[in-house]
Amino acid sequence: MRNIKYRFTIKLLLRVIIIDISSIKSSLFIGMEIQKPKKETEIIKITDDGFWYRIGEKNKKKVTYDEIEEAVKEIKEKGMLTRQWYEEKFPKISKNNPCNFTTIGGVLVKFKLAEYTMGKYLYKNEIIYK
Repeated sequence: MRNIKYRFTIKLLLRVIIIDISSIKSSLFIGMEIQKPKKETEIIKITDDGFWYRIGEKNKKKVTYDEIEEAVKEIKEKGMLTRQWYEEKFPKISKNNPCNFTTIGGVLVKFKLAEYTMGKYLYKNEIIYK
């Protein structure tokens, strides 16, 4: 019985990985596809402070690592990420780049940190990047 309990504990520990901004940054790559609620986008450029993603055929927008870091904090603390939170936290960016909210959410979904449902992203504590 003790051996079974030990193996179960090990399995749980292996399934839960702590994700922080540095592990997200180091895992991003050009061409990475990010699923958004209505369509998919892809990373087209990575810089020291963020990444650029495609909007349609000719347009692009930038997400900063600060935005992602704040989103990770918010979803871990509050259990969800909403557009209202994003607009209050980043009023200037959200006005010019409203698509960033769903792109950031898509990154969190990609890293299994969140799941999308009914206009918001809900926290998942089982994190494994695929």
